[in-house]
Amino acid sequence: MGFSAKQLEIVVGEMKGGLIGGGLRRIDQPQPWSILFEIEQDRRRLWLYFSAHRHYARCHLLSKKLPNPSKPPSFCQLLRAHLRHKRLLSIEQVNGDRIIQMRFAWPEEKASNQLRFVAELTGFTANFFLIDSEGKLLGSLLSHRSQRLLSNGEKYQFPWTQQMRTFKESPIPMMSTDSLPFNRSAEAYYSGREEKEADEAKKKELFSRFDEAIKRTKKQIERLTAKRQEAKKTARYRTYGEALKCHLHEIKQGDHSFQFVDPSDPGKKE
Repeated sequence: MGFSAKQLEIVVGEMKGGLIGGGLRRIDQPQPWSILFEIEQDRRRLWLYFSAHRHYARCHLLSKKLPNPSKPPSFCQLLRAHLRHKRLLSIEQVNGDRIIQMRFAWPEEKASNQLRFVAELTGFTANFFLIDSEGKLLGSLLSHRSQRLLSNGEKYQFPWTQQMRTFKESPIPMMSTDSLPFNRSAEAYYSGREEKEADEAKKKELFSRFDEAIKRTKKQIERLTAKRQEAKKTARYRTYGEALKCHLHEIKQGDHSFQFVDPSDPGKKE
């Protein structure tokens, strides 16, 4: 499971001092459900990871960079076009909920020209949004996730969520004693969990496809077997047809059956 509002408050409190004022040098999308910001502060590179995974929605710092696809997905390209090389002005938790908001701008820009990145880390509806200086939505990571009517170009509004009060948080054991103990502990706790679940989902999908292929093949075999049985009767039907042509003059109108000597039978049976 993902972060609770309380855990999110802890992780933001640990990292915000080292991030604010930093320059956003790179934006990547390691997995379909995640975004990774590379922020430089005082010649130090920090990797801020956001996950919109249905079961592991969260954000925290990483100790190293993650591998990325060769071609960035569309939302990653959108973020790069609008946010890359800008400075992080603020990072905050919204209304004590499982929502993070970050503000970016060029150093010389006015506050009115700020862009916002909002991460709704709300379990099954987790999603990321890019919002312009007028509060209008520029794009989202997962358009099918939101239960709200959110369209590009319209005003973005924070979701109304009260389930945070009953949300069962992940039991993350403290595994670090450095200046970012909860961030490092969260990184260790979730390491490999998303990938493992993704692999299991792929296996499940493959097995499902195999099952469907097996069912289709069985039906095809049944059809071919039936055709084969019919084909076995072809020679007999051909013999009957040739015999009927040879004995047409012996068949009376209205007859329902006709018997003839089988020329291929040594015993001359009818």
